[in-house]
Amino acid sequence: IAAKVYDYIRPRGELFVNIEGNKLYLRPEDRTITPILISNEAFEKCETYLCKQHIKPGMTVIDIGANIGQGIEIFLRLGARVVAVEPQKGCYDFLKGRYRRNEKVMLVNKAIDSQAGLHKKIFTSEANALSTMSPEWMKSSRERYFKEFEWNETEAVETITLDDLINEYGKPKFCKIDVEGYEYHVLQGLSQ
Repeated sequence: IAAKVYDYIRPRGELFVNIEGNKLYLRPEDRTITPILISNEAFEKCETYLCKQHIKPGMTVIDIGANIGQGIEIFLRLGARVVAVEPQKGCYDFLKGRYRRNEKVMLVNKAIDSQAGLHKKIFTSEANALSTMSPEWMKSSRERYFKEFEWNETEAVETITLDDLINEYGKPKFCKIDVEGYEYHVLQGLSQ
């Protein structure tokens, strides 16, 4: 129901929320994260508080499932260098446009998995924050929480392992993994 109400009142054009004096740009067409952040900035404040406990200036942070940059903004505010991994082309293109001149953000347009070089499918929804590589998560989520959403499209994605990412960008001090039910596979690619 909330998604249908949001469709009716959805803002048009550039949209952002103000978190601790910083603008977090949002995608008005997103029907999951954007309505939450618009209606309740407390979620973002809690996430910022948690990250402040662990992230210090100059640290390397890996953000797996970067989506449209909610985590990136928090990590940058805390002075971190961010390796942001986002397999969805639309979200990746949004991040590329937003961070192309920021030397503290490295973007990776691949999926993290237990093995590198695989070509897998990511199941996408009109709500990009609900996209997943896990058919089990998708089925369970549809039955329990997100009955109004359909995962009716797929994107082919290339995979790398968490070890590959660390070998290329260095060992992080903090790693956020938000991959809708695919976390176990991500961690299977880590031996360090």
